[in-house]
Amino acid sequence: MMSFKLNKSNGILYRMMSIIWFVIIFTISIFAFTIIPSQRESLIRNMESTAKIVATFVDQVAVSSIITGNYSAIVDQSMKIVNDRKSILYIVITPKNGNSIVHTAGKWRYQPLGSFWKPNKSLTEKGLFVRSNLVNQQVYHYSYPIRYSGIDWGWINVGLSVEQYHKDLRSIYIRTGLLAAIAILLGLVLSYIFARQISGPILCLNKVTKRIMNGDLTARAKAFSVNEVAELAHSFNRMTESLKKSQETLIAARDYINNIIHSMNESLIVASPDGIIRTVNQTTCDLLGYRENELVGKPIDLIVTEAEKDRRFKISEFLSRVTSENGEKRYLSKDNREIPVLFSGSVLKNEAGSIDGVVFVAQDITDRKKAEEALRKAHDELEIRVAKRTEELSATNQLLGDSLKEKEILLKEIHHRVKNNLQVISSLLYLQSKKIKDKETLTLFQDSQSRVKSMALIHEKLYQSQDLANINFSEYIKSLTKYLFRTYGTADKNIQLAVDVENVALALDSAIPCGLIINELVSNALKYAFKNKNGDDPSASSQSNRIEVRVSQNSDGKYKLIVRDNGSGFPETIDFRNTRSLGLQLVNNLTKQLEGTVE
Repeated sequence: MMSFKLNKSNGILYRMMSIIWFVIIFTISIFAFTIIPSQRESLIRNMESTAKIVATFVDQVAVSSIITGNYSAIVDQSMKIVNDRKSILYIVITPKNGNSIVHTAGKWRYQPLGSFWKPNKSLTEKGLFVRSNLVNQQVYHYSYPIRYSGIDWGWINVGLSVEQYHKDLRSIYIRTGLLAAIAILLGLVLSYIFARQISGPILCLNKVTKRIMNGDLTARAKAFSVNEVAELAHSFNRMTESLKKSQETLIAARDYINNIIHSMNESLIVASPDGIIRTVNQTTCDLLGYRENELVGKPIDLIVTEAEKDRRFKISEFLSRVTSENGEKRYLSKDNREIPVLFSGSVLKNEAGSIDGVVFVAQDITDRKKAEEALRKAHDELEIRVAKRTEELSATNQLLGDSLKEKEILLKEIHHRVKNNLQVISSLLYLQSKKIKDKETLTLFQDSQSRVKSMALIHEKLYQSQDLANINFSEYIKSLTKYLFRTYGTADKNIQLAVDVENVALALDSAIPCGLIINELVSNALKYAFKNKNGDDPSASSQSNRIEVRVSQNSDGKYKLIVRDNGSGFPETIDFRNTRSLGLQLVNNLTKQLEGTVE
């Protein structure tokens, strides 16, 4: 067997030993940190099991002793346990109320103890290591509840000696440490032997590799005793044998690639960085009418021009722009025909990153160009037709716009005339009311006049608005309520008006009923709300009289109209849904017309 001198200059031996030793130490550390806590928990569980058995045994007589107050039985049993088992340092019976009964080796006594001996529920039936003042040493303390018929009567506290626990724990540490030391030393020896068997053959293979790298394909690796290394040497020899076959394969691959190049339907040209053609395929020759030997060695701008007419292709400009490019160019055939092609060029780089050449692939797009020209002509014809049709549509749209303006003017005129007619009716009612002396009849005329005015206001607002379909209801309510306040002469009656209306737009068929409802409710408030409250003089009140009109939109999209005053209130004797009052009947009927409700 060959021997090798290993030192730090070729320190594969030391590196392999270090890795193997590190793995061994890491594995042993994981084992130690896992097994020691597990063994410790096992010792604690054994102590807890012992304490629980003792507590359960004492619990059999503890309940009856606590209930009857006769502790002789529990004292005898506890003392027997403490005296017989040296590992049990104390048993303390702690009733829920009263002194604790403390049992230690050779004696027992009554003694008041603190809250530690009466643990809460979360600490019962659990053990912990504490230093006990009863025996002046560290103990494993275990608390067990005395429970009978669902009632807690007290606690049984058992203290176990931890001397054996510490002995067992030290034994675990010693055994684990010895095993770890033996494993580390054994691993060190084995790692040295293993690393030496591996590193020697590897160094030998390294020498053979250098010979092959220098061109000596006759070099072979010697056989080794280690199975894996021997297999590596055989594989290395097979690799050397395959190098000759690789050369043959490369030649075959080159021929195969050349066959693909010459079989391509697209034109392919390989040029040097200075633009001299190195290779062309058969498609290029057929397309341009040249033979291959007529193109190889010639400058590429002999057959390639830019898309712009009479501008030769310069490879230096191509290389200065990009490493690859796609676009349209033109080929020049042997008989000076220009052939449009879709041209793509890519730079070839060697291992050093320097430019070694350029590959150009081109596809004849003569047929596509003819199709594009036909499509362009069709597009121009379509644009002419579209322009003509657009002109016709513009003329039609102008006629429709003129017609719409005429109808808007007519509709505004209708609203204006309706408003004027309603205003005439209101004026006639006003003039007629001047001749009426009867108050009740005069009130009827005033009510009719305000109703007509409320409808006239809607037509006036529509006439003034740009939107003839909807009315700005907020502005309408403000105008209507101001008119009603002037009509009923509230300036000297100390009545304030509050209008809170969202930006609401209503159609004509909704605005007129809503306006009439507001007219009736506000008129009634102005006439009756503050008479009974302040006598016949509303202005006599020290508090400001107030009428509120609010319109808001609910979450379901419906509108809510609120008319409220702080007057004397609605008479309880009147049913507003069934009354002879024309105003209230009108309110109910208009609400039904709007599919609403009155509350």
